[in-house]
Amino acid sequence: MKASIALSVSALAAGALAAPRNFTTIQPTGYFDPAAATAVQTTYPKYHHTVKGRLVDHMWHIVLDSADFDDAAANEDLQALAKEGILLTNYYALTHPAQPNYLGMVGGDTFGLTNDSFVALPKNISTLAECFEDQRVMWAQYTEDQPFTAYDGWEYRTPGTPDDSPAQYSRAKNPFVAFDSVMSSVKRFVNLKSLKSFYNEQESGHIAQWLMIRPNTINDGSNSNLSTAAKWARDFLEPYISSKKEYHRKLFVLTFAHAATEDAPNRVYTLLLGDIPKKHRGTTDSMYYDHYSIASTTVANYDLPTLGRHDCRSNVFALVNKKCHFHNTNRTIDPSDNYNSQRNTGWLSSTEVPLPIPNLNCKGAGRKYVPTKVKKTWRKASYSYYQWVVNY
Repeated sequence: MKASIALSVSALAAGALAAPRNFTTIQPTGYFDPAAATAVQTTYPKYHHTVKGRLVDHMWHIVLDSADFDDAAANEDLQALAKEGILLTNYYALTHPAQPNYLGMVGGDTFGLTNDSFVALPKNISTLAECFEDQRVMWAQYTEDQPFTAYDGWEYRTPGTPDDSPAQYSRAKNPFVAFDSVMSSVKRFVNLKSLKSFYNEQESGHIAQWLMIRPNTINDGSNSNLSTAAKWARDFLEPYISSKKEYHRKLFVLTFAHAATEDAPNRVYTLLLGDIPKKHRGTTDSMYYDHYSIASTTVANYDLPTLGRHDCRSNVFALVNKKCHFHNTNRTIDPSDNYNSQRNTGWLSSTEVPLPIPNLNCKGAGRKYVPTKVKKTWRKASYSYYQWVVNY
C-alpha cells in the first residue's frame, strides 16, 4: 500500500521533469494516511549486524540550517562542543539555499538546483543508498516531526499547530526523499523515518550504522535562530560524547546546510565529535572540505563504491584519512570572493543542460568504482561530466 502511494506522489512530481523544468511546491491532498503509516512500520529493517569501518563503525551526521562561520564560532553551546572535538575551519557549503546542499551530501551533485522547491530526481540518479548496499552497511535518515516513515509530502504541521505558522517538517530538508531511486524501492524508503523512531530503535539496540539526523524547522534554526539550533545540537550530542561507551567507534559530524550570508564565501561551521583521540580534542583542521566530503569520507571509511560524481575527488576528513590514505588536496579560499555562494545553472534549472552522467571509470575514496547496478544503468553512456580520475 505504501509503495503505491510513494510512487504515485513521485509520479506526480515527475510530470514536472518535462521541459521546461519548473518545479512547484506540491502538497499532496489528504496524503497523511494512518493506515499506510501502520502498514509500513511492519517492514522496518532490523539492524542486527555491524560492518567494521576503517576508523569507526558508526557515522552520524547532524545538519542544522544556516549560520555564518564566525557567528557559529562565537556561540557558547557550539564552543562547548568544540572543546570535545575537531573544528574544521576550511569547510564550505556548495551553494544557496539549503536543498541543493542536501542533494550534494547524499547524491554527489546539486544537479543545478537553485531553490527549495519540490523536486523528484529520476530513478537513474543514484545516492549513497546504492553504495551502502554493496557492503550491506545499514543506513537511516531520521527527521524530527516527520509524520511517518517514507512520508514524501511537501510539509507537515503537528496537530494543533496554527495554519499560519511555519511547518515543522519540510521535504526540502529531507534529502533522500528527493530521489526516485530511493522512493521507488521499499528496502530503501523504509529507512526514512521520524526522530521518534531513532530513540525507539536506539533503546531496542537495533540502530543503523550510518545516520543523517535532521531537527525540525524550529530546532534547526531556519524558523528560529542560531541560539536555538546550537542549544538543540548540544542537548542532543552531549549524552553521547560524554560517555566512552556511547561514542566508542562512532563519529558525529555536526554541520550547517549553508552560510547565512550569500555575498561572501559559503564557509560553514563543522565539528567532528565522538571517538576522537584526546590529543586531538579541542583542535582544528584547516584542510579544505565541502559537503561532498560527507560522501567521500563515508565511502572511504566503509570501503564503498563511489557515486562517480563530485564525491570522487572530494577530500576525506583527515581523521578518517589516516586509515584510508586518500590523496587530499588543500586549497585556500579568498575571503573577498563569493566562493560557493553562486546559484549555478544545471539540469534542474535549465532545459539546455543535460542530465550529468556519472564517471564509470573513477575510483573513489573507497578504492572502488561505481556500484554494479549503477554501471548497468549508464553502460551505454559515452561521456561523463565528471572526467577526473583519482590517484592514490
